[in-house]
Amino acid sequence: MKRWAVPVTLLVVLWMNASESLAQSPVKLAVHVVHAGGDAVGQNIAYAIREELRRSVAYSVSTANDSAVQIRLVSLDLALPRETEGHSSAIAVTYTVTNYLPLDKKDPQTWLPIYPNSQLLLVGRSQVETQAKSVVSLPDREIEDYRSQLGR
Repeated sequence: MKRWAVPVTLLVVLWMNASESLAQSPVKLAVHVVHAGGDAVGQNIAYAIREELRRSVAYSVSTANDSAVQIRLVSLDLALPRETEGHSSAIAVTYTVTNYLPLDKKDPQTWLPIYPNSQLLLVGRSQVETQAKSVVSLPDREIEDYRSQLGR
């Protein structure tokens, strides 16, 4: 079995369970957003992502302990010395999924989170809302890609 098969299968099962729950009741997939960085654009995009999740029919904002998916942001202002800060930032976005495999102390794949994707964004003040929507939509696209690879 390929190394990515277990995490991918887990992610697909998680998505299918969330889809079934959405069809039956208003249960949403819990997502936690974590941000590290003191720059204005990074703080704004973290806020905008949480707001986008709150508006979503598929996701809800959650605490770290209760989340199935985590969106981790690290941001840094791109201003050069002697330039005004707050106009644009570089933002690293990493998605993690809680690993629900039964714990096997000999197998690290059972105790480490799953990392389906990461990306680096260069975001200006005027792009915060658009980029927040993109960040929230990426898990959907990733899950669909995994499902198509598995022939489901």
